[in-house]
Amino acid sequence: MAWTKIIGQEEAEGDLKGIYEHMKARGATVQAEALTVYTQEPNLFRWLSEGLQLPGSGYGVTAIDRTLVNLIVTVVSAINQCGNCVVTHTLVLRQLVKDDGLVDQVIEDYTGADLDSRTMAALDYAAKVTRSPSSIEESDINCLREAGYSDQEIVDIAHVTAWFNYVNRVALGLGTKLRR
Repeated sequence: MAWTKIIGQEEAEGDLKGIYEHMKARGATVQAEALTVYTQEPNLFRWLSEGLQLPGSGYGVTAIDRTLVNLIVTVVSAINQCGNCVVTHTLVLRQLVKDDGLVDQVIEDYTGADLDSRTMAALDYAAKVTRSPSSIEESDINCLREAGYSDQEIVDIAHVTAWFNYVNRVALGLGTKLRR
């Protein structure tokens, strides 16, 4: 359980109640604790739970597909040891790739996973941004270009990486735990 109060649907009032009602109308009945820690700030909660879930790959990106998004999220969350995000996104990843062994390897150490060099370049970049963002250089971006990524795809890779570093840190910093 998070260390800060999560305002549930039953006690929500005002804007937060409206957000929950909108989510329920869309069929979203359960939210990850890593997301519900934002209920203290309804506008931020709305943006996180609704605004980023755009058609396509989600999280506001349009140039990279859902599989790459979830691979990046899994690698970033595994490095950060954010169990909530690892479990949540590997469920989606398992549905997308239909290879539990591959997903398990990505969680354990993505560098040993049987992935093509293009995907590996994106994951190497995401891992480097996660571990040491100040060490990123233009050559890292050029590596992504050489792997065949467009500038729009590179921006999306950076966005998803940075976004989940943020989400992981808030979730871990407020004490969210994986509920089974």
